[in-house]
Amino acid sequence: MIGMYNILILGLIFSLYSCVQSNSMKVIEKSTINFKNVESIEIKNNLYGQTSENIEIRELTSNQVKNMIDKWNNSKSKGPCKFGLQYWLFITMKDGTKRTFRVNGENIKENNDWCYSIGDEQFIKRLFDNANPISSEKEIIFNLIQGHWIHDQDSLASVTIINYKWTFNYKGERTNSDDYYSISITNKLPEFVNETEKADFLILMSKTDTLNYEILGLTDSTLSMRYFPIGKIHLYKR
Repeated sequence: MIGMYNILILGLIFSLYSCVQSNSMKVIEKSTINFKNVESIEIKNNLYGQTSENIEIRELTSNQVKNMIDKWNNSKSKGPCKFGLQYWLFITMKDGTKRTFRVNGENIKENNDWCYSIGDEQFIKRLFDNANPISSEKEIIFNLIQGHWIHDQDSLASVTIINYKWTFNYKGERTNSDDYYSISITNKLPEFVNETEKADFLILMSKTDTLNYEILGLTDSTLSMRYFPIGKIHLYKR
């Protein structure tokens, strides 16, 4: 009787293990992109294997956007994979939503570690090499926000901006990877602000989170922002 009981227990454990393994290897469905719904795509080369001075964000041309969308829509599933990040792709849709992709060679992934192959090791590098510099207006904002800023209402809280990386700091607490954000600038944020309103917005993206701000004021010494969706205003001083 005991032997039969043990066999039943072992059978149950094996069934549960097989179920977990099956679920972990379940193919994650790819969400394709309609070219007509894309507003813009920005590409950023990553710090991995490079000096910070060489980090840039560029904007794809219309033809490059179409080629990139075609590559993603036709990419082949490879399963879970880890890789050293070489490029970020920030896709802004016409409805204001954002999609973020990570790339290494021919491998690309979006919200998780499920990889797809675009079948061309050098395709993304060629996109970056031939993409347009960001607009002069964006460049002015990027140049102005560089440096270390201290919160006006909490001197222990600050942000550090180096090139296209934004880091939240709090004195006495250790900074971790969740505090690092990539920076994107747009003049549209329709999910929070009427499209007819002229303004500049900061979109900060980490591995796990996206933060949206409207730039209310930016000078050599002050940075004022409105945080969405709450609407709270933050003032920082250099």
